[in-house]
Amino acid sequence: MCGGDTGTTDESLQTTINEMNAKTDIIDQHAIHEINETTIMIDQIIDELNQTINHINEITEMIHNEQNITLNGINETTTIQPISGTTLSSLNTMLSSSIESNRTTISS
Repeated sequence: MCGGDTGTTDESLQTTINEMNAKTDIIDQHAIHEINETTIMIDQIIDELNQTINHINEITEMIHNEQNITLNGINETTTIQPISGTTLSSLNTMLSSSIESNRTTISS
């Protein structure tokens, strides 16, 4: 074996290891803190996105309701139009007959 104080070398090595462990702990704590802060920010962003999605869903539902009301109105109008046409045709026939009858009466 070579000469020298192995006790001093061991103590020096242990001191270095302890210092490295302490620095590693500080770095780990800092990293954990940063991760926690980032997680909180991401959670806030997700909450805001969920609120925005809820608003979009509410607006979409309102639009769909308005579309349904409009479509129902169109369907009712489409259903009524043939009936109205038939009624107008009947009224025109009756009016023509009535006018003809009145002419005949006036002529007599």
